[in-house]
Amino acid sequence: MNAENFRTLLEIQSLENLVAKHNKTIASETSRITLIEEERSSKETKECLLKKQLEQCKHTASTAEKKLFDYEKSLEKTNEHALLVTSQGQAQAIQKELLKLGEEKNKLEDEILSFIEQQEQLESEIQACQNYLQGSLETLKEIQEEVDKKIFSEKKSIAGLEKRIKSLDEQAPSALKSLFSEANKNYRYRNPIAFLEKGYCNQCHYAANKIKEKAVDLLTSVETCEGCGRLLAPQTAKAAHLRG
Repeated sequence: MNAENFRTLLEIQSLENLVAKHNKTIASETSRITLIEEERSSKETKECLLKKQLEQCKHTASTAEKKLFDYEKSLEKTNEHALLVTSQGQAQAIQKELLKLGEEKNKLEDEILSFIEQQEQLESEIQACQNYLQGSLETLKEIQEEVDKKIFSEKKSIAGLEKRIKSLDEQAPSALKSLFSEANKNYRYRNPIAFLEKGYCNQCHYAANKIKEKAVDLLTSVETCEGCGRLLAPQTAKAAHLRG
């Protein structure tokens, strides 16, 4: 076995790292759409809640207006009765009733004004939500077109890379392929091949013993890192891979 035996696997690793970058770009592009959709969903939920609050406010205001009408009728009748009193006691009772009805009427009028202000505020917030939803829908369509084009391009690049990876995999030395495949189960896109640098795995920094370090350097046996399970390649293989 020699350093050249690792070149094919190192090339596969490099290509898979490129695939990872393309996948990351796809995820980033997809998140642009997801973010807008989540914001729109939040606005739709808020709009629905505001509409319910508005209906409740209108219902409460309507009930208060009916109650105010009843108080006004009561005031009118009490004033009519005041004209018919025949004693001081009756007059005092009428005045007490008029005072009470007047206070209740004023309180209801203040409440109704407050309800009107609440309605105006809620209607304003609902309109703001609707404006956002309408504007963001157009934005979403535009961005979706951009994202679709970008993702199509990225997937096309990935397909090309995977085709090259498949071809290289068929050329890979069988003696190394099984160990590489095993390491790739855990570290695909995260460098399943590692190198020993000053006796330490350059990925997990686990210290290799001298016997293993020597075996890797001299290529007397195929070794894996005891710390992370990655396939260990000699520095000469790294140099050969970089030379292309």
